[in-house]
Amino acid sequence: MKKVVFLAVIMMLLICTVTVHSQENRERSNAILISPFVPVVNIFQNALFSFYDPEMYYIHVSFDYQRKISNNFSISLTPIFSISRLNDMSVLNDMSGNQISREDDYWTEYEYSLRIGAEYRPHQTGLNGAYIGLYPSFGFFHENKENYKDIYSQISLAALSGYQWIFSNGFSVKLGGGIGYDWLIPFSDNKGEKRSFEYLFDLPFNVYLDFLIGYSF
Repeated sequence: MKKVVFLAVIMMLLICTVTVHSQENRERSNAILISPFVPVVNIFQNALFSFYDPEMYYIHVSFDYQRKISNNFSISLTPIFSISRLNDMSVLNDMSGNQISREDDYWTEYEYSLRIGAEYRPHQTGLNGAYIGLYPSFGFFHENKENYKDIYSQISLAALSGYQWIFSNGFSVKLGGGIGYDWLIPFSDNKGEKRSFEYLFDLPFNVYLDFLIGYSF
């Protein structure tokens, strides 16, 4: 009986070893990645505002599905969601520069969209390796203030490049960056002023950073 159990254990170990080995060496044509769900506190402070407010924040999360078309090309679908809380604070100072009064004006912004990507890998490495890509996206933008809640259609176009690592066990890391532009189309029943995007450092375009982790199979 002990010999039977021992042989069964050895067989299971061999099967697992062969399975893992085949998984490590087979071609991976799909990948699912996620951006780390990390709150970024005060991201706008130095870029857009001249004051510090610990209640301001920005949170961004995205899920990225990739599909290899050939060794040179792949496509991706990426649902994106972000939320930010900002403060358009007004301060009244006296002639000496001392603060007399401060009035906070908080509002919350929500963005959710679907990004479609087409990526090219010049070294013919499938989902692995260096890439350049073009990414249009379509979604909605909500701006919630105390006296109104406006909604906009949002269209974006971005160009990014970077590198994706796929390790032998399938664990994947994607790191890239690029630039893009956003268009907002207001709904007819909006009550606030027509909004335009405020880009970091008053740039005429948006700056993107992609950092995702996940699994390729």
